[in-house]
Amino acid sequence: MLIKIDRREELADLDDEATDGQIADYFAAELSGDNGAWNIGIVEYQCRRCKKTFEIISDELKDYHSLVLRWHQKAEDGDFFSRFVFEYLAFIAHLRNNLFIGAASDRRAIQHLKQDAIRARSYLYAVESNKSLLGMWQSVIEELNRNPLHNSSKDLPRN
Repeated sequence: MLIKIDRREELADLDDEATDGQIADYFAAELSGDNGAWNIGIVEYQCRRCKKTFEIISDELKDYHSLVLRWHQKAEDGDFFSRFVFEYLAFIAHLRNNLFIGAASDRRAIQHLKQDAIRARSYLYAVESNKSLLGMWQSVIEELNRNPLHNSSKDLPRN
């Protein structure tokens, strides 16, 4: 079984037969940090069994940002369950494709997030310093105090 361990963009190699114009463009891209046409996308996988790594190289690295944003926007409409599903899809796509690429499952990506103390401190600072965001969280807390969530798999009636 292969797991994704890295996702990155790099500057392509310069061809030995490149023209002077191509060489100048390449060095400009390298110095500016804007790879432009020289950019390649690399997704790296590792075999769990033999630990060998494999790279898939393409002209472009799939950008999941627009997909995450569309799912997040879609979560504003519909019934409660549909809204939850689209919000979860946006959340987990962001975790697995931007933050914790090597996570083997959704559960592991969430566990990594829960254990990320630096991200937690940064987020708490953002909440505390933004009155609008703080108000939203206070509303969530009030709602959960009125209607607590239950773990449905553990709350099933016993026969």
